Amino acid sequence: MKFINIKKIPEIGTDLLLAILLLFLPVLYGGVQPWVILVLHLLTTGLLFLWMLRGWIENKIIFKRTPLDIPFIIFTGMYLFYTLNTVYPYGSYQEFFKFLNYIVLYYITVNHITDRRKIKIFTWIIIIIGTGMSIYGFHEYFSGIKTMLSPSYVCHNHFAGLMELCLPLSLSLILTEEKAFGILSGIASVIMGFALMYSMSRGGWMAFGASFIFVIILFLWKRGNFYSGAKERKIFLTNLIVWVLIILALSIPLIAKERWKTILQFEGNQMESEALSFRIPVWKNTWQMIKDQNYLGKGLGTFIYLYLPYNKEYPDGFINAAHSDYLQMGMEAGMAGVIAFFIIIITFYVCIITYLRYKGDELTPFTKQMIRKDQLIAIGYTGAITGLVLHGMGDFNFQIPANCVYFFLIMALAVNIRALSPPYRSKKEIIEETEPVRSKKLLALTVIFSIFLLFITFITGKAIMAEYYFLKGIENEKTLLWEKSLEEYDMAQFLNPAHPSYYKQAGYISSKLSVIDDAKSEEYRKKAIEYYKKAEKANPCDSIIYYSLGRLYAEKKEDDLRRENYEKMLKLDPWNRIYILTFASYWESKGEKKKAIEIYEHYLVIQPKNKQIIDMIEKLKKL
Repeated sequence: MKFINIKKIPEIGTDLLLAILLLFLPVLYGGVQPWVILVLHLLTTGLLFLWMLRGWIENKIIFKRTPLDIPFIIFTGMYLFYTLNTVYPYGSYQEFFKFLNYIVLYYITVNHITDRRKIKIFTWIIIIIGTGMSIYGFHEYFSGIKTMLSPSYVCHNHFAGLMELCLPLSLSLILTEEKAFGILSGIASVIMGFALMYSMSRGGWMAFGASFIFVIILFLWKRGNFYSGAKERKIFLTNLIVWVLIILALSIPLIAKERWKTILQFEGNQMESEALSFRIPVWKNTWQMIKDQNYLGKGLGTFIYLYLPYNKEYPDGFINAAHSDYLQMGMEAGMAGVIAFFIIIITFYVCIITYLRYKGDELTPFTKQMIRKDQLIAIGYTGAITGLVLHGMGDFNFQIPANCVYFFLIMALAVNIRALSPPYRSKKEIIEETEPVRSKKLLALTVIFSIFLLFITFITGKAIMAEYYFLKGIENEKTLLWEKSLEEYDMAQFLNPAHPSYYKQAGYISSKLSVIDDAKSEEYRKKAIEYYKKAEKANPCDSIIYYSLGRLYAEKKEDDLRRENYEKMLKLDPWNRIYILTFASYWESKGEKKKAIEIYEHYLVIQPKNKQIIDMIEKLKKL
C-alpha cells in the first residue's frame, strides 16, 4: 500500500485550502457576510500554519521576494495608520484585518504556486469556477428567479467584476493550450462572455471592453508569440472570433437596448440617467468629504456613518459605499492611501511590460517557446487586473472579499509566471534553498509563530461563535421569542465584547420587552439603556444609538438626557426625516416654538413642497 510522503502534506494541504477558498467565497454571496469573512480569517491562518509546517519539515524557510514588496509595505503602512487613527476603531480594525488576508494570500501564492504546471492548474481552477458560476447564473436567469445574471452575488455589478477577472484568463489560454484544452478555453470564454453581458452591468461592460482592447494591443505587440504556430490554431482563432462577433451581433439588440440607453439621458437641462443620477451626487458628496478632511482619512470602514451629513439627495436611502473604490479609499485612508494603491498598480504594470519585452534570444528553442506562451498568459492576467482597476472607478468591487482574493491571487500568479524567466530569478528576490535556517532558530521561530497562529485561531473562533449566537438571536426574534433572543445576544457579547451590533440589537429587544412586560418594564428599560451605552462606546458614530437612547430617556422623563441624545442623533444624520420630526416634536412639546420651527424648516430643505410641514410651521407661527 502506497502512503503519502509526509513532506508532501503541507503542499497538498495548501493546494486544497487555496482551491476551497477560491470556490467558497464567490458561492457564499461574494464573501460579504461577517461570518464568511471570519471563516476567511481561519482559512488564511491555516495556510500560514501549513507554510510554517513545511519550513519545519524541510528544515528551511523560503520566502520569495517580489517587485511589489515595497509598494505593499507602503500601502499596508497607510492602512495601519488609518486603523490606529480612526473615529470608529472596531470597524477600522475589521477592515484592516480583512485587507491583511489579501496580502497573506498574495505571499502564500507567490511562495507556493511557483512552477509552470501549478500556475496552469490554478488558472484553470479560476476559469472553471467562473464558468460554473455563469452556468448557475443562467439557470436562475432563465428560470425567472432573477432578471440580471448574478448567481450568488448580492449585486450584479460585483458578479460582473468576477467575470472581468476570469474571462481574460480563458482568452489567453485559447492561444497557449493544445487543441482540446484550447477549445475548452474558447467555450469557457463564450459562456463567461455571455454571463458578463447578461449581468446587465454597464460598468462591467465598459471596464471589460477597455481592458479587452488593452489585451488585444498587447497580443498584437506579441503576435510573434503565437502567429508562428500551426495553421490549425490560426483557423480556430479566426473561427472563434467570427462566432463571437455573430453572437454579439445577435445579443446586443436584445440585451443592451434598454441598458445602454440609460447611461446618458437628458430631459431639458436635467440628467435623467438611471446609471448616473444616483452615483454622481454620491461621488460629488464623497469628494466634498475628502476636501473637508483636508485630503486626510477618517479611518477604514467609516464611510457608512460619516457620509450621512452629506446625504441630502437620498436621505431615506442606505448608502453603504461611495460607488467608487478610489473616492471611498480617499475618504477613509486619505489621498495618500489612494496614491499608495496606485503605486502598487503602476509597479505591477512596469513589471509585466518589462517582462513582455524580454525575448529570450539566449535560450534554447524549446525554452524560448515556453517563455513565449508564458507571456501570453501574463497578458491575460494583466487584462484581469486592468478590468477590476477600471471598474473600481464607478463601483465598489474592492469592497467584495471574493473579488479581492481573486485580484491579489491573479496578481501573484502574474508575478510568478514572470519569475520563470531567467532574468527575473535573482538572489534579491528569493532566499536560496541552499541556505537553510539553523534548526534551533527554526524551532524557536516555529514555536513563536505557532503560538501566534493559535491565538489568532482562538480569537477568530470566538468571533465565529459570537456571530452564530447573534444570528440565532435574530431567528428567535423573528419568531417573537424575545427573551430567548436576548440570551443569545448576551452570549454573543461575551464571546466578542467589541462588536457594537450585538449591544445595539440587545438594546432594541430590551426596549420592546419594557413595553410588553409591565412587571419588568423598568428593569428592561434600564437594561436597554446599558446595552445602548455599551454600543455607543464601541461605535460613537452610529446615530440610531442616540435616537434609541433619546426615546428611552423620554419614557423615563429625563428631558436633559433625552435632548442631549437627540442633538447627537441629528448631528450625525441631519437629513433623516424621522430624526428631524422627532426632534421638532420634542421642542414643540416643550413650548419652544422658535426651535421647533427651525427644525421643521430644516426638513423643508429636503422636501420643500411638503404641505403638512408647511402647515405645521404656519400653525406654530400663529400661536
